[in-house]
Amino acid sequence: DVLIKYFLKYKHILNDWGHILLDHLNGDELKRNESFGMIFEEINREIKCDINTCAQYKRYFQNREMQTDSHKSELQFYVDLMDTIHCHLLHSYDVGFMIKIDANDSISTDHEIKTEENERTEEAFAI
Repeated sequence: DVLIKYFLKYKHILNDWGHILLDHLNGDELKRNESFGMIFEEINREIKCDINTCAQYKRYFQNREMQTDSHKSELQFYVDLMDTIHCHLLHSYDVGFMIKIDANDSISTDHEIKTEENERTEEAFAI
């Protein structure tokens, strides 16, 4: 109920998210990466989120059942929207949707999802 009440007052979330996507994260790859990097760094100053323990990331990829209750449906819409924004802005580097480019134009990554396969590969090659 709190989330729905908030979004009844703040009615521009979709327009604001669309603005970010179309005006700041659109265009050529270099400009998009640069803009995303600035947005990510600004958000990451305040919000630290580990993808391995992120409830929003897990919820984002869960199966969703059709809901008939319009109140639940509206609530689910806002939860899904916030999960989408969260995952896009905080985990795009983690999942490879965006790549960090350092000053020498080489590709780097600060985040890695640890899986059993990663750990076995590291052990096998003594990384």
